[in-house]
Amino acid sequence: MGSSGSEVLGGVHGRARAERLYVRLYPDDRLLLAERAAARGTPAATYLAVLARSHIRHLAPLPDAERRAFERCVAELSAIGRNLNQVARRAIQVGVITSLSRQDIALFMQVCTVALENFKAAVKANKASWESGYETTHR
Repeated sequence: MGSSGSEVLGGVHGRARAERLYVRLYPDDRLLLAERAAARGTPAATYLAVLARSHIRHLAPLPDAERRAFERCVAELSAIGRNLNQVARRAIQVGVITSLSRQDIALFMQVCTVALENFKAAVKANKASWESGYETTHR
């Protein structure tokens, strides 16, 4: 008699995280895997594990390197916002802005707007790149 679904799941959850799963790939698929992993800056096995988890759970993961880059940019934009806030407070106290022109402020706002648009585009592209494999296999 076969195992019940709960017995199988219980056995899976009880195993160590480091258990290995071996997968056979066609040579050309292996090359494509290596290219995609390299583009994401991860080892092929890590990329494949993240891809499988993404597919199984319908997630759009953001790889560590990309996440760290976003965090750095967010920190920089936050610093710009704090600096602009300080300049605005000083301008209110003094009544005029002597070292910063309206053009400078407009340029800061333009930079922030472009950065925001780039963030949105990167998130959208990241999501699409992870979903592309799912969509092509489920049409």
